[in-house]
Amino acid sequence: KDMIKYTGLVFLVFILSSCDPCLTFRCTGPFAFKIIDNTTRKDLVFGTPSIYRADSIYLWPDLNGYPGSYARTDSLNHQFTSDLIFPKDTLYLRVTFADIDTIIINYERIRNKCCDSRAEGYKRIRGMRFNGRVAVKEGGAFIFEK
Repeated sequence: KDMIKYTGLVFLVFILSSCDPCLTFRCTGPFAFKIIDNTTRKDLVFGTPSIYRADSIYLWPDLNGYPGSYARTDSLNHQFTSDLIFPKDTLYLRVTFADIDTIIINYERIRNKCCDSRAEGYKRIRGMRFNGRVAVKEGGAFIFEK
């Protein structure tokens, strides 16, 4: 009986300690983007014919040793989505091995109990620049014009 009580107590402590929402909380939100032709406005990845392959699109921050965040393909909405664990001001987008673009992200800092203890706090994306030009947000996705 004592063993069952002890096991139950250990299980209860484990469950209560794993309920901390800050353990899995991300300190910035996801963002979606599309890559289009700056002249024709045609989708360069999901359009017909496509110029780039969806599986060649790779997004990573500029920190050495940081594994980065792959851009997930959202074929249904013809866009990519990226989740960053922590806010980064500069990202690089590789569309081919020879074609790498720069993304600068502008954030708004928001107080949040899970992120305030971290140096960067919680940051909501306010806007982006893609290769120095403002990336407009249309339908929930930032438009990267090439």
